[in-house]
Amino acid sequence: MSQGNIRDDLTESMILKDIRILLSEYIPCDRNILEDIGNKLMSTRHEHGEFVTMLVDKFPESTTFTSESEINFVRVIDACSSEYIASEIKIQDPEDDVSIEQEETVGMYISHDGHVVYGAELFESCGNSTNHDGISIDKMCRVVTDLIYDSSLMMDTLLTHHQRRLMDCIYKGESRSRYKFVGILADSITPEFSDMDEYMDGEEFQNELEQLLDNLVASHRLEDGTILFLGDAGLIVVSKNWSQYESLVSFYALVRSAEIFVDGLYHRMSLLWDELSHVRKLIEQTASGDHSVITRAQNILTDASANFTIIQSIGAYLKRGFALLKEKWLREGEKIDSEAKSILHFEETFNRLLNRIKDTDIDLHSLSSEVEGLQTLLSTQIEQQMRRVYSALRDNTQSTSEVIRASERTGNVLNVIELILSGTIAFDIVLAITGEYSTEFHLFPESNPLVFFALAISLWTGIVIVLKKGMDWLESKVEKSHLVRVTLNQKCEVTALEQYLSSKEIISIDEEYQDDSEDVRVHYIMPSTSDEEIKVTLYYDRRNGIIHDLTIEASSANIADAKKNILEEIESCFMST
Repeated sequence: MSQGNIRDDLTESMILKDIRILLSEYIPCDRNILEDIGNKLMSTRHEHGEFVTMLVDKFPESTTFTSESEINFVRVIDACSSEYIASEIKIQDPEDDVSIEQEETVGMYISHDGHVVYGAELFESCGNSTNHDGISIDKMCRVVTDLIYDSSLMMDTLLTHHQRRLMDCIYKGESRSRYKFVGILADSITPEFSDMDEYMDGEEFQNELEQLLDNLVASHRLEDGTILFLGDAGLIVVSKNWSQYESLVSFYALVRSAEIFVDGLYHRMSLLWDELSHVRKLIEQTASGDHSVITRAQNILTDASANFTIIQSIGAYLKRGFALLKEKWLREGEKIDSEAKSILHFEETFNRLLNRIKDTDIDLHSLSSEVEGLQTLLSTQIEQQMRRVYSALRDNTQSTSEVIRASERTGNVLNVIELILSGTIAFDIVLAITGEYSTEFHLFPESNPLVFFALAISLWTGIVIVLKKGMDWLESKVEKSHLVRVTLNQKCEVTALEQYLSSKEIISIDEEYQDDSEDVRVHYIMPSTSDEEIKVTLYYDRRNGIIHDLTIEASSANIADAKKNILEEIESCFMST
């Protein structure tokens, strides 16, 4: 970097010289995925390199793609098919401030076990040479932050769609802002205290170190004069022979970055538990009668199930990757300085990580049981809702039948009225044409008007009574039926029940086969002493031997007796306890 736009007043208490930055992270990977990335980079063509970009081609049909400085260049330095890829990357972020003159070349190493390392040597910052003048930790924090973000953007252009899906699941769609563990190798530090406790003063020096390392855990000087600063987010090694600690920093950074990833994984599982708890509450609302939330519960549970599947695959990647890394550590761990390993508690940290990865199986098993249980519970609620809908539909059908019958009766009445009205109009037309004729009877009304009036009223009343009796008789012939549903849920002898049904006049049989049940609905006619047909629907589970409910359709006069008789007959099929 040769030019910047820092406007803050910096308190530069500590200076590092000849700096090398190492960023480490864990990304789920395997040999097939790495082979795909290698093909994307044409890893066998070491001398050429490939251009990759985060820009989207707005004119894909064109034969040219125009880009100024917003494209990245990747040159593969070394690669072993499906094992590892080492490359050099020139990063250009389209979102970088154009007022900053920046040249950013980073080395990247990615292995099939998921180990990803980014390395860079800091030559110049704001016109100052880091080898001669050094750079303050305060300024270096800005460089490291920019490098963390840019390396994430760069890696996202190389990852497969499957890997991006895994990372987005863990980081809730914010994978570009993911943390990485920082390793710093420097030649010297100013000021250099003989007493390491002076760096952990709780004020000026410790605050500046914690800008880069987060919480400062330890500061230590080794026997050869090497200084170690260890924090929750990074490690600084200051030594004239810094190269001999490069493997240690790389291994330790991988373990700590994997811890960061496992923290994210566990946090994602905790969020998944929250989602499943919300689904359970919605199902409880459904059970209490609020069926409007079923769709919302289904959507949340579907997303949670998909995320759980992804988390399961991530757990498998972790176990595979760190089983391989454990073998590698057993082979190469003896070459690393034992004093530094002891101070960093490397063995304990590594074993703790392996145990955490192993314990994820317990969490995943619990999540699996919860997801399966909620799916079963929700399916049960949906099935019950469907049954209620079916029952309501059946009731509505019955009500519709009653309306149709009432309409038929009304139609019959209208037909009678139409007949009478037609006759009246016909006689009026005839009288209008022929004129009224006279008989000797016309003298009777004139001589006895009151008697004639009473006789006319009596005749009219008699006709009304006769018509009323006739309509009542017609209505009695189409008397309204009543529908009664009896919920039983009783265990029964299926053989005895089906033998009982075989003696009835069956109208239809509906059968529905499921994984754990065989639901049967039998519609039949019950014999009656009267001329009325008593319709019965019996719903039972043939596989489990359970009579669910009984529906009886009969007239109001016969419904009680019909219910009593049918229940007495069916009770003979109940399983004795």
